[in-house]
Amino acid sequence: EQEYALRQQSLDEQMGATRVAIQQSAFGSMTSIAAMFFGESSRMHQAAFIMERTYATQKALMNVKETYSNTFNAISAIPLIGPYIAMPMAAAASAIQVAQAAGIGSISA
Repeated sequence: EQEYALRQQSLDEQMGATRVAIQQSAFGSMTSIAAMFFGESSRMHQAAFIMERTYATQKALMNVKETYSNTFNAISAIPLIGPYIAMPMAAAASAIQVAQAAGIGSISA
């Protein structure tokens, strides 16, 4: 039963990752199609672009805990100063992840 539960959990995680990849691809395709048919300055393209960015931001927000935890664990392992700088570095890494997903500073539309 334990082996079955582990396999089921693994399959569920794989299906979740596949769904996320499909949704991300769909939003990217929608933006490309809107640009191709309506032009990059059209409202339809701008709406698709905003939806794509919103999805990427939400996905990054879902991963913030994991990013924070991984960064905290990695930095705190540094001798002497690691435990003191781990929390600010983890917070900064999480903020950078969300900012990059939102496209802050790189949006040209």
